[in-house]
Amino acid sequence: MGGSDTSSVERAAINPDCSLGPWQIISQMNTIRHTFASVRVGNFIYAIGGQNGTDASLRTVEKAQINSDGSLTTWEFVSSMIDRRCDFAAVFAQGYIYAIGGSSCQSSPYNS
Repeated sequence: MGGSDTSSVERAAINPDCSLGPWQIISQMNTIRHTFASVRVGNFIYAIGGQNGTDASLRTVEKAQINSDGSLTTWEFVSSMIDRRCDFAAVFAQGYIYAIGGSSCQSSPYNS
């Protein structure tokens, strides 16, 4: 998902022998993102924070639903974090998404 100059999402099927099938671009996020975190919650994927193509720090969060055939719905913005955050971990636990550590993308690391 994403990268320094792209908002694309690619996938590859995992074959029975654990090799990968061919990669396919299946979706485009609304924003170019890199140094962001992502989590899966049920049938949704969330892309959280990071930097855009001009290295501006982001605090926005967008999500897409995973369809039964593995395709994704259109990405939509759903929230913004309080802090702009890059190079951090994100986890889903007990009904919450946690954004942990990282930095503001232009300054010292966070301990929050």
